[in-house]
Amino acid sequence: MARPFSLTMQSMESNHPKTVMFFLSIAIGVLCAWNIWFFCAKISVYEMSINAKITEQPEKKIRLFSGPGRALEIKQNYIVASFPITMKKRIARNQRGLFLPHIKQGNLSEAVDCVVDKISTQTENKVIWARLKTIQPNNRPVFLQPGMSGLIKLEIDRCTPFVMLIQWLRSS
Repeated sequence: MARPFSLTMQSMESNHPKTVMFFLSIAIGVLCAWNIWFFCAKISVYEMSINAKITEQPEKKIRLFSGPGRALEIKQNYIVASFPITMKKRIARNQRGLFLPHIKQGNLSEAVDCVVDKISTQTENKVIWARLKTIQPNNRPVFLQPGMSGLIKLEIDRCTPFVMLIQWLRSS
């Protein structure tokens, strides 16, 4: 049974193009924002160490001055970490990372900022040894003791999600 022409006209009048255009413009805005993020946002890529251990050297306290009347005291420890030999070209001096100390039976605690200080390669063990310095404000609650072990999370690259997708497609 055919619909009367008057019902068809009422339906067309009730569907205003303004509401359709409103939702279409929101969808286009969301799509544009996602494209900007996908092609322009920089995301850090991390690599984990095999193991890491705080050296027996005593903790240093260093005062940093950032202007008149502004002084910040930081605690500095040295950490020795081992990485796979495949990371040889990805580790460099002054590279930033995070030390994740083991507190209780494999549980990790709050991360401590660190910087690569020295690098050495052992080809017979296929391991890269790196010495890192911690950068920890004096008022932080993480207490590091000599001999404490953990892991190092080293930032090796910063790239966009598009580049990460292309690299993943090439590798698979």
